[in-house]
Amino acid sequence: MAIATSRTATHKASRFERRSLARQRRIQQRLERGPRRGAHRRTLSRPARILIFVASLLVGLGVARVVTATAVSWWTDEPATIDALAVQGTVRLSVDEVARSLGVEEPLSLQDVDPESLARRAMEHPWIRDARVAVLPTGTVIVDVSERRPRAVLRDAADALHFVDTEGLAFAPVVADDRVGGLSALATAAGETPSPERLAEAIGLLDRLEGLALRGLARPKEAHRGLELVLPASGEDGEESGSWVLRRRDGSAAVLLGSGELASLNDRLERLEQLLGAGLPELAGVDSIDLRFAGQAVLRKQGASR
Repeated sequence: MAIATSRTATHKASRFERRSLARQRRIQQRLERGPRRGAHRRTLSRPARILIFVASLLVGLGVARVVTATAVSWWTDEPATIDALAVQGTVRLSVDEVARSLGVEEPLSLQDVDPESLARRAMEHPWIRDARVAVLPTGTVIVDVSERRPRAVLRDAADALHFVDTEGLAFAPVVADDRVGGLSALATAAGETPSPERLAEAIGLLDRLEGLALRGLARPKEAHRGLELVLPASGEDGEESGSWVLRRRDGSAAVLLGSGELASLNDRLERLEQLLGAGLPELAGVDSIDLRFAGQAVLRKQGASR
């Protein structure tokens, strides 16, 4: 057993030595062949490194310039023509009517668009009191409109009706589809074309009239309460030659308010309200009430006066 053990140990030692020798030979062969491909990097000279750096910098700047120019072009390039029209603030007018007032129904080059010019053109429309225009880089034109507010209707000598705004401007004719029953009614004296100043006075009188019941004279269920305010005629020198007249549209009764300043006319309207509110039997069937005389009310009926 002892001998067998000694031989086994000697055999194992011999195999270990053979493996060690083989490993040493492989290492020696690698050293003799030299380093592996790619294991050695060549060191560039300083001028070469500077040249490569400059070339890389120039290439980078060129790429950045192209990218920047593309981005700026994408951001700043505008469409050639107006692509859309946005209108806000309208009540009566349609978008098409506003577009026609601007003159942009056909394609219009953005280079030719002047916002201030378009706004002035829009305000030439009788219903547009004020307009603001903005042009977006996307090709959209935004129009912010303030429409005129009808305050009354004016009947001229030819029996045609016109809208009158809150500033006393007769700005547009009344057409068949317009509803005017809720507005106060004005009328011109025969052959008269009232000035804006005279119409502004009429609007002031209407403001006071609408606060009065005018019992027995006004008819609330009828259009314009059944009443019409007639503006006085003017003389050759421009002075008043007639009287303000409040009358029923059916011609059954009239009130002569006289002339003068708005304050005095309002005082006469107060007297009229008190007179009508008193319910006097003398008012029955009266054709006219004349308030032109201070502190008096002259009632006329069928050509008689009292």
